[in-house]
Amino acid sequence: MAKALIVYGSTTGNTENVAKQIGLILAKNVHKVTIQDLRTTTMEQLGNGYDITLLGSSTWGDAEIKIQEDFASF
Repeated sequence: MAKALIVYGSTTGNTENVAKQIGLILAKNVHKVTIQDLRTTTMEQLGNGYDITLLGSSTWGDAEIKIQEDFASF
């Protein structure tokens, strides 16, 4: 069974919801999924023991990508 880590930074909660939806899809496809907030994640956890690591960040306006506040210090 493949292991997936989904780490999200979410200002309004939308990115968190998308992370959970992706997690459900991966879990249906025989993946063991860990979903966690970036604020509780360490650099050592990224990729450590996981086959898949996904990072999710917020966008603004017309999908304008800026550094989401949680990722800025990470």
